[in-house]
Amino acid sequence: MKRVYDKIITYAFTAFISVIFICTFLFNYTGIISNLYENKDTLFNFSLTEQYFKKAISAAESSYNGAIFMTNEFVDLYGGMQRALGKRIVWDSDPNKTIVIGDDGKLYSSGNIAMNYAQDSIDDQKLSELAEKISRFAKEVKKIGSSVVFCQAPSRFDAENVSVPIPIDDRGKKDVDYLYDLLKEDENLNLLNLQKEYKNEGLKFEDLFYTTDHHWTAQTAFWAYGELCKKLNGLGFGINETDYSYDSFAVEVLKDRFLGSIGARVGRWYVGADDFHYIYPKKTTSFEKVISKDYSKGISVGGGIKSNGDFKSAVLSGYEDTVAGRQQLIYGTYVGWDVAEVRIKNNDNKSGKKVLFIKDSFSLPVAAFTSTCVKETRLLDLRYYTEQSAYEYVAEYKPDAVVVLYSQQAYRDVFFNFGV
Repeated sequence: MKRVYDKIITYAFTAFISVIFICTFLFNYTGIISNLYENKDTLFNFSLTEQYFKKAISAAESSYNGAIFMTNEFVDLYGGMQRALGKRIVWDSDPNKTIVIGDDGKLYSSGNIAMNYAQDSIDDQKLSELAEKISRFAKEVKKIGSSVVFCQAPSRFDAENVSVPIPIDDRGKKDVDYLYDLLKEDENLNLLNLQKEYKNEGLKFEDLFYTTDHHWTAQTAFWAYGELCKKLNGLGFGINETDYSYDSFAVEVLKDRFLGSIGARVGRWYVGADDFHYIYPKKTTSFEKVISKDYSKGISVGGGIKSNGDFKSAVLSGYEDTVAGRQQLIYGTYVGWDVAEVRIKNNDNKSGKKVLFIKDSFSLPVAAFTSTCVKETRLLDLRYYTEQSAYEYVAEYKPDAVVVLYSQQAYRDVFFNFGV
């Protein structure tokens, strides 16, 4: 009897897997093609080597896994079951991807929550090396006639404010403060430590970040934009206070619509989805935005995708489709996804200043808001931009200010290879 039962289970499971496999190709083949395209650099760089075939197989596997039929529904079901059982920990075979719920109700990845990459060892010596790179860059940029603002976002995890059900290894908060202390005496730098400033402003830690995503909320990014404007005014920008007043902006809230990168691993039924705030100027605006067509190449080399119109149609990406539910809501809807280069011209500010953001993803909404009060805003991502060094780009573009805006997740060499 047991053998019959085992056969039934085996046949049923095989049939189930086969149906999913077939349905994935029938109903989601475009997703597979899209994922394969994202891995095109790996796949097209052909060579008869073991390393190439390992990378190609891995890329093909990830392309298929990312498009499996009804993936989201299965993840939602699994997460809902875990929540129904009262589980505050959702284990993963990779310890760094195990999900926990903090006593603040937010989701965190265990292991190293802040960075989640084992290949880079962040310690005081490493931070000292990064600080030296920032200082050299600021010194050389100052000779060109531009000012450098180094801005640090707060660490998402703070053991003084959040308790989690298992021990974790996260030194993000300590790293932010340590790097700031290394740079605070540098006369070539203008420092903006938002981890320090949010406390001075009386903001609550639990309101800074999304529940299901590692990024700060659009509201927090708007506050950071205001603090940046004050810093830029100290450099002679002359930005009117009304330009960064919350009252000068309209706010549109998409309730329970945003499932971030952490929440996507446990589904909507685990802790729900976040509200997402679209914040845009009340006044009439006109912009021109060009974003790298090839994410790994600058606009002058790989071409650009252009958009024109008001803030919602030009600076935001896919606003109408997102609001209508035709497009998935992602954090990068402000400006766009992480690419080598973005250029935003404010047609209503012909005689204003120029700002260059050297960025990680935390810069996206801040740069979007900044575009409303300057002549031109550009974004450069050193993970992808390789046509010239950051210093060479600054020397050619000659912005009035260079804003290096990073979270502690960016404490890696690639983000600090400024070329000086």
